Amino acid sequence: MNSVVRLCYVARRFIASCKRGPKVLLLVSLAAMQSAPVSALPNVVLISADDLGAMEITKAGTPNLYRLSHEGVNFTRFYAYPVCSPSRAALMTGVNPLEYRLTGITEDLGRRFKRPLARLRPPQPADRLPAGIRTLGKMMRSKGYRTGYFGKWHLGEYEGGLSALGYDTSITTQGKSHILTHVEMRPSMDVDEDARRDQFIVEQALEFIEGGDPFYLEIHNFLPHLPLEPRGDLASSDAPAAVRHAALLTEMDELVGLLLEKLEGSNTLVLFLSDNGALESGQGMDLTSNAPFRGEKGTVYEGGVRVPLIAWWPVRLKPKRDEDLAFLTDIYPLLESVTDDGWNRPQREEIVIHFPHYHKGSPASAIITDRWKLVRDYETGQDTMFDLANDIGEQRPLSPNPELSARLTSALGSAMLPVGNPDYNAELAHCENDCDALLAKPRNKFIAIGLILALLAVFLLRKTIERRRLGRE
Repeated sequence: MNSVVRLCYVARRFIASCKRGPKVLLLVSLAAMQSAPVSALPNVVLISADDLGAMEITKAGTPNLYRLSHEGVNFTRFYAYPVCSPSRAALMTGVNPLEYRLTGITEDLGRRFKRPLARLRPPQPADRLPAGIRTLGKMMRSKGYRTGYFGKWHLGEYEGGLSALGYDTSITTQGKSHILTHVEMRPSMDVDEDARRDQFIVEQALEFIEGGDPFYLEIHNFLPHLPLEPRGDLASSDAPAAVRHAALLTEMDELVGLLLEKLEGSNTLVLFLSDNGALESGQGMDLTSNAPFRGEKGTVYEGGVRVPLIAWWPVRLKPKRDEDLAFLTDIYPLLESVTDDGWNRPQREEIVIHFPHYHKGSPASAIITDRWKLVRDYETGQDTMFDLANDIGEQRPLSPNPELSARLTSALGSAMLPVGNPDYNAELAHCENDCDALLAKPRNKFIAIGLILALLAVFLLRKTIERRRLGRE
């Protein structure tokens, strides 16, 4: 632990105890103070959950998240993008990804479109961060930090790996499973066949912490993302979907607890957040609820983009609620100020989220101010406004304010927009998988009918020829 911070903290406790009652003799060992090197820089640990809604940190089975929220600064109006890749890009660079066109999930680029037969054809997003862009890793490394990145990636391939982005040590995972051997890991390592993905990542992160201060550490969990593969001691594989989802939350909470136990009493700032809102339903199952917010992951409504952010730094920050607008891009300047012994983040007038892709909703953009929110739906071509101060559930749409509409248009600038889809099929507009096969079914049906009619015509023609032949005889 930073010895200077420890001394100041103990001294404050001593002075407070003197004011409350009998004085206590405090002995400070100079030898103990000098036994470890002193770092003027606080350690920073950033923990990102995957698909965790703003309301889920209050649910049963999450005592460590409960502790964070009650001992830290709660940002109650913190926003992310509706899906992982642009959120991670915004967090890492401090720049809105609409400016470099990384607005969709990079892992989905292998598919042509999320809904290939929908009314609109979404733009193709960038598949990686632009060359030379600033990153948290580069910035923190330049400040004298050891830098580490552990967990989910989804931001493309880079020559030189993550070291080129500023991370001295990295272990990344990619794929959709909570079983480590079922996903891609870089660098490849030998692990037990039943090793849990995030458990392994956190264990590696704990080893990184041992390397000495000051360190900057990012942990990007896959929990509680689908699939519903709970740890056996938390839920059975045939338990109801909501129970299995809750088990994933509990597993993530336990891993947060391991990190807090390791960091207890140290001069370490912990930031806990999520990459987007919770998925309320998936794979035909009901999972959780974002109530009172509307929408879910993959939409620009509050349930898809309003996420938790907690700053936990007991030696520096007192518990409080921060109700000002905040966005993922604000983390960069905030940490920059922390390394300069400050605590400053931009005071925002607005947040712009541009998601011109199909997911759980239609392609849309949104602009959010202190009170108002305007949503632009590209399928309908309409702007709809909500009064978040009196309608947090976005249930009472209002006529759009022309000034707010103009502000959104101006903020989008030359951002990529969806265009009309020449393959649009009203009946199959929501199809995501095997759409060509579904299209082929009616086509095959008509082909079959045509063959039957052709055979019937040949049969009748033969009968007619035979009758004529018999008549001549």
